[in-house]
This record gives sequence, C-alpha cells and structure tokens, in this order.
Amino acid sequence: MKKLLLYPSLMLSSLIFAQTTLHQLDSVNSPGSNKQGYIYNASNQHTNTQNFQFNGSTGTFALQDQVNYMYNGSGDLIEQEFLGVINGVLTPNVKTLINYNAQGYISSYTNLWYDVNAQTYWNSSKTDFARDANGDVIEEYMFADQSGSWVLMGKTVYAYTNGLAMYAVNLNTVNNGNTFDSIAKQTYMYDANGSPVEQTFYSWNNGAWQGMNKMVYTNDAAGNPTQSLTYNANGSSWDEFFKEDMVYNVNNDLTSYESFMKQGNNWNPQYKLANSYDTPLFQDLIVPNDFEYNSKIDIAEFYEPFGGTGANWSLIKTNYYHYSQEQGSGGGGGAGLNDVENNFTSVYPNPTANELTIVAELGGISVSIVDMLGNTVEQLNLTEGINQISVRSLVSGTYFIVDASNYRTARFSVIK
Repeated sequence: MKKLLLYPSLMLSSLIFAQTTLHQLDSVNSPGSNKQGYIYNASNQHTNTQNFQFNGSTGTFALQDQVNYMYNGSGDLIEQEFLGVINGVLTPNVKTLINYNAQGYISSYTNLWYDVNAQTYWNSSKTDFARDANGDVIEEYMFADQSGSWVLMGKTVYAYTNGLAMYAVNLNTVNNGNTFDSIAKQTYMYDANGSPVEQTFYSWNNGAWQGMNKMVYTNDAAGNPTQSLTYNANGSSWDEFFKEDMVYNVNNDLTSYESFMKQGNNWNPQYKLANSYDTPLFQDLIVPNDFEYNSKIDIAEFYEPFGGTGANWSLIKTNYYHYSQEQGSGGGGGAGLNDVENNFTSVYPNPTANELTIVAELGGISVSIVDMLGNTVEQLNLTEGINQISVRSLVSGTYFIVDASNYRTARFSVIK
C-alpha cells in the first residue's frame, strides 16, 4: 500500500522511530541548550521521550515535558500521552487513543484533554477513517466533542489510481454533515516508478478551485527527492520562489539539505543541514517525499547563510547523538509510530505575509514556530481541522513548524 503524500516540503531532523535497535538516544544542541532522551522497553518499543532544558547557572538539565507511548499485544501503538512540568511536577496535558480495524489498519484517533482541577481526561476531538479493500484511506471524518456528544465538523476525501493518491479534498460542515463546503485541495503527480513529481495546493474561492502553490520534485534512481522547487501562483502562471537541494549516500541517507529563496534572478541561501552516520539500520519511509534515514545519525550540523547571495554557509549549531547498548532488531509486528505521526496534513499559503492555514489531522497538538536560528518565536495548540494563524508579527524569512509530539518539521516562508 502506498502511503499518502501529505506534507508540503518536510524535513525530518533528529527523528528516531520505535522499530529500531536503539534503546536510548540523547541529542544535545551545542553549547548544551537542550537534550532529548529516547527510552525503549525490552521489546525495542519506544515507550518514552523526555525533553530537557539546560540551566547554565547550575550546569544541569531540567525535565520540561515527556511523551509516553503504550502498545497492544500485537505491537500496535494504542496510546500517546503528553505531559508537561508544572510547578516542578510532571502533569498530563493531552492524550491520543488509537483504534484499529480487523485488518490491523488504524480506524480512528480520539484526542482528550486533561482537566487539572478534576484530575481527569475529557473528550476533545476524534477522526474516523474509511478505507478501501487495499487499506487506503478514502475518507476521514473529523468530530469535535460538544456537551458530551460527537459533532461532525468536516471531512477529507481521497482518490487513488493504482494505489497512488491522486488528490485530497478538505471540506467543512456546520450542520453535522447535512452539507459540506469545500476548503482546500491537494493534487499529486508521479513518475513511472511511483515517486512524486508534483504536488499542487488549491483553495476554494468564489465557487472555483484557485491554485495557491505547488512543489515540483526531481528524484534519483532510488526514488529519493534530490530537488524540490516551490512555485507561487501568479494569475495563470507560476513563479518559482523556493528551492531545496538534497544529497544522499549509498544507503539512501540524507547527508546534505540546502534551501534557497528566489530574490530577483538569484537563489539566496536560507538554511543548510549536514548529517553524518554510523552503522546502517533499516527504517521505514512514512510518506513519499519524506527524507529516509537508514543509519544512525552521529552528528547533524546546522548552518545559516552569510556573505550576500552566494551559497556561503556559517555553522550555527551542532547536534550530537549518543546511543546505548543495542539489543535485537526491533519488536512488534503491527503499526508503530510511523502510522500515527501525520498530525498536520497541509500548511498554506506558502509563502505568506499575514495569515497561515494549518490543516491538523489531530486536535490538542502543541506546535512551535521556530526561526532559522532555532529560536522559538511562538507556541500554538492546534485544533483538529482548519487552524488560522496570524504571522503579521514575524519578520520576513524562513520558519519551521515543529510538532513537539513527534519532532516533525514543516517549512514555510514569510515575505513582506
């Protein structure tokens, strides 16, 4: 079954999945500003992620938040719980429950929020999935809890050809599903090998689909995207404004990522990531245009541009990774974290000047807007479905939306 192409230009940085031989991983941003600890059980299932903040005055790391994962007997992830430190105490925040059908595919997510005063969880939102005989999702139904009852808020409809997603349409409703209003649409094109070559985003405007932006991909023989060109709609034509170049090693690991913004006739450098790796290790691809890590990352270096419009890079941050003793080759035969990390499905328009729309797969998800230097400029809690975010206070530049629950990163640009 082909995975859905859901993310506009994603970069996975320091992401380690459950089904690996690793028992623990620490990532330290020099000069020691934060650390992530990854904890595994005896079956090599990822059970906890802990985030620490460095305190320069004491020289110690303090726990900031934690994510807990629970599995059923088949190795399927059935619960994600997010906790934050409040007044020195690790306190529940939100929880996601995952259900599966008889074929082992995810049938629904249920999101709950924690009432600190009542010390209990309450329903917040949920998504139900309808699938075809191949297991591909053909419809998603998004519900919100209103006074103890589930009220339908919207849906997403998918269409496939030979197992490849051809389009996804987002619709809202305000009358519990009696009628639906179109909001956004994404269409997809592939090459003969099934690798994505084009992804186009539309918004519904005055009774017609209006193109907003699109990404055009160049792939190597192994299906890795080596370049992504992003275009912004300009009337009946498309103007290129953002470019990403990727390089891989013989194991199909991403070793270099560089992004550029078009200004006049020049491609001005924006961001660079360089990875080095240790022993090869298998890891699944989540969606067709994700970057695949087959090996353990030793060092990841982050750069910013300097010296005008040339591709000159200055090192600004280094992540170091440390691994515990390895045992086995992964546990659990069912769906792991890979199957439930599609928390936001689209981010548009890109670029933007005033407003950003995030279509969230799940509600109650905490995300951060991070600038090129890794500074958090805003923190948000997404509701399920359409989220309208004001970016009027942000200066022009490239930003990343970081999902704290699974460390996914979506890139967007602000141009004023």
